Amino acid sequence: MGWFTGIVVFLIAWWTFLLMVLPFGHKRDIDGTVMPGANIKKKFIWTTIGAAVIWVIIYLIIEADVISFQDMAQAMFEEDALK
Repeated sequence: MGWFTGIVVFLIAWWTFLLMVLPFGHKRDIDGTVMPGANIKKKFIWTTIGAAVIWVIIYLIIEADVISFQDMAQAMFEEDALK
């Protein structure tokens, strides 16, 4: 994985993880409105930690050739050539 691909994968993982973390920890008032004061800094920290873990897992899978994207592309190319 190149450095640019690594950054893109991390950013996608970060935004996905942020959207998963944002709803947690909100307190609701009696009438159902959300109370202000959600600790966004803590959510950004957890998001960064989670995205880093996901990025490391993806990096290890790609570097260990568990999933070879080049082999997949070659197989798709050969399949299209037969048609």
